[in-house]
Amino acid sequence: MPSALATTFRVLADSGNEAATDVLIAALDSPRPRIQDEALRTILERRSVAGCREILRRLHAAPAPWRTILAEYQGRMTGALRDAALSTETQVCENACQAILWFGEYDLVPSLVTAAEDTKNPNSDLVAQTVLSLAEALYHELATPHDYTHRLEPQRFRSHAISGLEPTLEHFPQHRKTELVEACLVLVDRDNVTLQQILHDADHPSHAGVVQVLRTSERPGIIRLALSFLEEHNAPAAAVEILAQRADLKFLRHLLNKSAGDLNVTATRNLRRMHDFSLLAGDLSVLDQFDDRQQAGAIQLLKFSGVKRDSVFRVLRYVLSKGKAQARRAAIRALEDFSGAEANQLTDAAAGDEDAEVRATALAQLRNRGIPGAMRTLIMNIDNPHEVVREAVRESLKEFSFERYLGAFDMMEEEARHATGELVRRLDPSTLSRIRQELELPSRTRRLRAIEISVALELVPKIQSELVELLTCDDHMIRAEAASALAASPTTTAVAALQKVVDDPSFSVQEAAQDSLRQIARHMAPSADEGGNS
Repeated sequence: MPSALATTFRVLADSGNEAATDVLIAALDSPRPRIQDEALRTILERRSVAGCREILRRLHAAPAPWRTILAEYQGRMTGALRDAALSTETQVCENACQAILWFGEYDLVPSLVTAAEDTKNPNSDLVAQTVLSLAEALYHELATPHDYTHRLEPQRFRSHAISGLEPTLEHFPQHRKTELVEACLVLVDRDNVTLQQILHDADHPSHAGVVQVLRTSERPGIIRLALSFLEEHNAPAAAVEILAQRADLKFLRHLLNKSAGDLNVTATRNLRRMHDFSLLAGDLSVLDQFDDRQQAGAIQLLKFSGVKRDSVFRVLRYVLSKGKAQARRAAIRALEDFSGAEANQLTDAAAGDEDAEVRATALAQLRNRGIPGAMRTLIMNIDNPHEVVREAVRESLKEFSFERYLGAFDMMEEEARHATGELVRRLDPSTLSRIRQELELPSRTRRLRAIEISVALELVPKIQSELVELLTCDDHMIRAEAASALAASPTTTAVAALQKVVDDPSFSVQEAAQDSLRQIARHMAPSADEGGNS
């Protein structure tokens, strides 16, 4: 059964007599919290304008449960909030602005803008700040997924808010409130007609004010807007200049992160319109404050920009010396477009970089630059543990391929065969398989040459089984060459195979087998002696 107190408030809620409102307003000041709370609920249920106005008058001193109760009846105070926000009474206005922010009353933006633009309104600054805070909150909702089952989608609020804020851009010379300009720019896109007109017209009365906000505000929505002009086909000159001249670290981090990604044709075209960057002003140690990706983004940005080449080179030099790994990779790639002694020195130094990708990119440039000692440096990296480095070396020394070596072998002196062969063996991974292919061909000449090459490249142990098999072929010249080559494979398998052909019908085969056995015996003798002395 309902309590007497509950019954009383039920009667007051249903009463059509306005005197009931006076009773409920008085109850708001009751020393008993329960009575205060029930009075608050009942006023909200009655939708009493006078009652809501009194609630707002007390809001700054209200107990904590009031906010929860007010949230349950969100929307029932919209009219009172609008009136209170327009009030000349500072406390009432402050309370209304606080409640508007609590409950995200975005529909009130146009009304608040009117109050903020009113130069005679003593609370215009407070309202202007509320508009900005409301726009920020809406921007956050737009950027963050929410459940809107019981509320309108924020895009609808955004459209309504922009319609109220857009005129403030043109009214700026009159109201001079940057908060209103910021609120508008937080929510609009770059294709907003009013914004485009102002930015394209340097003589527009609001041009300087709007540009100043875009140049200095660190609000996420405004940074987003400024960066979006990078990808506009006909970006205003003022917007391009803002991108180049903003020097605050927060903006620069966003810009450099964007530059580190894939830039489309429009973005690179706009970058070419930029002939200077705040990054280049003064000490380049500012780059140390950026992470790896951002430093790399700086290189990418400068690479496509219209900045003078000596300024770009200055950054490349700094990054190659002090930058992080990803940035050094971008810098050494960009250095390919520069020539001269200093560029060569940087490349030569980068060929010893601890990062495999930096080293590989530098090594790939050495020979084209004609750097002294390039061949020696490349050869030193043939067996580098990193595949990317080995691949760069192979590409730089691609003339040392088995195919070319095979074609020139017959014309080479013995010394050249061994020196060049060593490089071919180390650089061309197909060498061993190609020798095996040559040994299977029907051509005597090709097979004999393949055996000679295996000796020159010191690969006889690798193809021992193929050579042993050739000792039984029909061609005595091939048998003799195979027997001679096996001297370079001092194994029991080779010895057994050679012993079988010492009585070969061909004298040349016999002689080759015997000679190889003697060489193998001499090779194995020291090992036997060492074993006997131990």
